[in-house]
Amino acid sequence: DKEGTKGSAVTGAKQQSPDDRPLPADKARFYRSVTMRINYFAADRPDLQFPGQECARHVSSPTYGAVEKIKKLLRYIATHRRAVQVFYPQKNVGHFTVNTDSDHAGCHATRKSTSGIFLFHGRNLIRSSCTTQGSVTFSSGESEFHAIVKGASVVLGARAMAKELGYDTAASEIACDAIAGLGISKRSGVGRIRHLHTPLLWIQERIKNRELTVHKVAGKENVADMGTKY
Repeated sequence: DKEGTKGSAVTGAKQQSPDDRPLPADKARFYRSVTMRINYFAADRPDLQFPGQECARHVSSPTYGAVEKIKKLLRYIATHRRAVQVFYPQKNVGHFTVNTDSDHAGCHATRKSTSGIFLFHGRNLIRSSCTTQGSVTFSSGESEFHAIVKGASVVLGARAMAKELGYDTAASEIACDAIAGLGISKRSGVGRIRHLHTPLLWIQERIKNRELTVHKVAGKENVADMGTKY
């Protein structure tokens, strides 16, 4: 009867959203296969790194909602089949520049932020990456600071590799579009941000010793923005 049907709907198990329904085993395997192929191509295509990472979040337990994400990404790839990276002839530059950016609490499920890192030698891009930050940040300035620390570790690694190849470099530059993140990196200690992890503060000493320099770049000119948005 109607009352019994209504009662069973109320007292029964909570209905799952269509986006949260898990995929069958065969479709889940296919989803993982497609996602891994996309991330393989993303190593040479910065425009695929962020959406590829977002699709990879669901690899452990793919859902129908995740399928919609990957369909949209595949439609983009179908209309943008090629990406050309140009390496310009240049003289001895003598230093590296890394652009950093983050999307504060960009993941709606975990509220974690993503760091976009673009490493340049002169005009030439030699590395780009898009990684999820390890901990939840409480402000955009803090998430930008996490990205700056990540960029600093990347550029110092590049300098060490260049030195092994007999190529000495001067102090490297970090470009960021967030004043708050730059402020944290230039001062000493955590200031009022008591919950900030102290292992991140090594960058402040490197900046004081002039091994690294940080400067502001306009948001529209920050290419690392590509690593934090679709």
